[in-house]
Amino acid sequence: FDKDKFEALTTSYIENAMPILQTIEIEMLIDAAQYLVYVQFIRFLSDWLANDTYYKVSHPLENINRAKNQHLLYIMLHEHKQYMINYVDQVVNKQFRKQISNLRSLI
Repeated sequence: FDKDKFEALTTSYIENAMPILQTIEIEMLIDAAQYLVYVQFIRFLSDWLANDTYYKVSHPLENINRAKNQHLLYIMLHEHKQYMINYVDQVVNKQFRKQISNLRSLI
């Protein structure tokens, strides 16, 4: 888990998407990321079990290797979940304070 990359991606996303994000979307951001990785893990695994009929592969173990990588990513996300939630909260609060300050300057 690369905290620097996570922070850069999260900060950029929230700063740019904040005006259109609903509260529930912000609250579910980390769970949604985990869910997408889990779904991709299942898709790679099931395709490998079905003899690679959906995803194009260049060698017989490619989909199982993809599945293993997604599973490891899922585990890492789970292990760092509280850190990620705290960081999202921090960025959202900073953006919210910035918006309030901008509104006050208009008055």
